[in-house]
Amino acid sequence: MDSSASSVLFGILAIAAIVLAVWLQKRRTGDTLQHNWRSLVDGLEGLVKKLEDGVPPGLVQTMLKKGEVAIDSVPVKLLEYRSGGSSYQGGSQGVSIRIAKGLSYRVGSNRGQLVRNPEALTVIDSGDATFTNQRVVFGGQSQTREWAFDKLVDFNAGDNGTQVMISVSNRQKVSGLNAESVERVQPGVLLEVAVAYANEGKAAAVEVAKNYLEQYRALEPAKKAVAK
Repeated sequence: MDSSASSVLFGILAIAAIVLAVWLQKRRTGDTLQHNWRSLVDGLEGLVKKLEDGVPPGLVQTMLKKGEVAIDSVPVKLLEYRSGGSSYQGGSQGVSIRIAKGLSYRVGSNRGQLVRNPEALTVIDSGDATFTNQRVVFGGQSQTREWAFDKLVDFNAGDNGTQVMISVSNRQKVSGLNAESVERVQPGVLLEVAVAYANEGKAAAVEVAKNYLEQYRALEPAKKAVAK
């Protein structure tokens, strides 16, 4: 085989390898989407069952109050606004006096000061969040939090409910939860279901959960896209 033929062959093999790599990447991406979608649908189906039949024993570790009904428990990260420390700001207004070549001495006062940095949303712990018809309880490695619905001021769920920030009247700072996994029912969805249960009862909570289930079922990744 001459050199030109060999070059053509190597070129064809290189193109084939690239095409195969792209196909495999698309296949893996499609498989991941399908897997995540299936996990979310299964989770929502499980949530509807828990609402209708009750949470299985052992799933929720939180001690429930009288009349309190457990809805679900999921792994999450606890979010709060925290300052990243302090920075030194300001400067000297003194006079610099030259003593010798390359050496000077500054005379005067320094009016600089330590200023606290702006607060930023920070992950401060990981643990489990339990949702009931009365509150949300977080239990982590070093922190615990409770958001009681009778003190609920507002809540704001991000895209797909992955992150939810909760404001209550008995706590000055807004805090929240972020999902540990995309394969579970998201905390924003669970909070909406729980608040519906608190305000309007079990039937309303089931309806909210079923509405989400229908929406997610309609978002099934196309099997043609997976097979490409």
